[in-house]
Amino acid sequence: MVQNGADAMKTSPGRIEVQLSNRCLYVANQGTPLTDEGVHALLSSHVSRKRSDEIGRFGLGFKSVAALTDSPQIFSRSGSLGFDRGESADAIRAVVPAAPKFPLLRLARPLDPDEWAERDPQLADLMTWAQTVVRVPLKGARVEVSKDLESFPRHFVLFSPQVQSLVLDNRGEHDRREITLVTRPDGVLELVDRGQRSIWRVVRTRHRPGKEAVRDAGELAAREEIELQWAVPLSGAPSTGSFWAFFPTESYTTLSGIINAPWKLSEDRRNLLEGPFNEELLTTALPRLVAGALRDLVDPGNPAAVLDLLPARGKEPRSWADGVVNIPVMQAVAQGRCLPCLDGRLRHPREVRMHPVEVLKAWLEDWREGCRDEAAWVHHDVFNAERRSKAERLMDDASVMNVVSLQVWLEALVSPPEVSACSRAVQLVARIAREASQLREQATGARVLLLENGDLRSPKRGRVFVRSDAVETHLDFIHPELAAIPAARHACQQQTDLLAGFFAGTSMTLDPELP
Repeated sequence: MVQNGADAMKTSPGRIEVQLSNRCLYVANQGTPLTDEGVHALLSSHVSRKRSDEIGRFGLGFKSVAALTDSPQIFSRSGSLGFDRGESADAIRAVVPAAPKFPLLRLARPLDPDEWAERDPQLADLMTWAQTVVRVPLKGARVEVSKDLESFPRHFVLFSPQVQSLVLDNRGEHDRREITLVTRPDGVLELVDRGQRSIWRVVRTRHRPGKEAVRDAGELAAREEIELQWAVPLSGAPSTGSFWAFFPTESYTTLSGIINAPWKLSEDRRNLLEGPFNEELLTTALPRLVAGALRDLVDPGNPAAVLDLLPARGKEPRSWADGVVNIPVMQAVAQGRCLPCLDGRLRHPREVRMHPVEVLKAWLEDWREGCRDEAAWVHHDVFNAERRSKAERLMDDASVMNVVSLQVWLEALVSPPEVSACSRAVQLVARIAREASQLREQATGARVLLLENGDLRSPKRGRVFVRSDAVETHLDFIHPELAAIPAARHACQQQTDLLAGFFAGTSMTLDPELP
């Protein structure tokens, strides 16, 4: 009934209110009142002509009320009607005395809304603002309905943004719950339920199923186009994603967020069924949707977090659908701009390089201070094992592997070679050699020392010298401005190997006052 209310407000956003009293369930909505076509769908089966962007199908949703009542009623601005199981049975027996079954929702009778409003003040109150009110007198199912109100998934409104307010009022338990959705000018959605606020972005794509998928789906694919939606959390830590068919299923995925579509489901609507229809959506429509939406999901203040949304290459998929979707999504993403860089933007894997795996966080911070081209390097927050694994996987799927060595990473600081850049690089080399002896040889092999002639050399023992008054002219001499920088000299002084090579054969004396 909430689905039907949401569809009725497709072109006119508003409010849905569900009220549960001790004896009746009421569902009221604004929007478009009941139509002739809607009445025909209620009285028949599998004849609804809903559009591709509407939730319900074939008028079957409303028929679930038969489990709750023997006399459902609909009061709408365009007309009111009701059903009664006993009256239907009498009418059918008059024609077919031996009829074995008596369907509830085949024979309707018109109702006088004014008469019923006088008899039911709660109904009368709802009729003051609602276009349509469904009244369901309960036959012993109140406890179950009460639990449904309590557990109703608040994320439903993400896929029906026209529902600006959904009120779930359990009057018997004095529990009133209001779920609100506000759409910002930039398309971001603010969802509030019981005072808890979350921020989302919902992206959509339309897919026209192929012939095999249509054969598999049957009536599901009767609409020419299928809409698939991906709701992505922009607040809080990303968690395991889930597949929805406007309500949650028990099929999960490591792709973060909620993937909503008219999936082909098991009879209990809890799991996606294997088959061409669902597989086509998972391997074609969803990868295209994720790849196209990624750049709009980047947080400028935390660009590397966009990788947290992508599926992980786990040993055990969360469901058969997760196993199907994992590789196609990553391959589709890898073909475009997908790697977060130091400048806060996404770039194609072939356009960027990534720091070595063995570097420490503190070294990355030092290195970034001297970085000349932030657009050319993967963001340093791609540091933990999971993010790095996803970044390397995207590079591999793009047929590139631009993970550089420690030496290349250090030499990037001095391209082009300048005194200040070389000073910073020398200090970082010394720090790495001091803090990680296993990396000393790699670090000291980096060509980061600027010579008098503008060339670069690695700081090796007996190869690079500081010029004094009495030295040979055929040797490699460090640039005098670099040698004059106290911090650069101190970095060399702290490292024995560097010191011995850097100043061997010179008459230079280090300043004893250096810290």
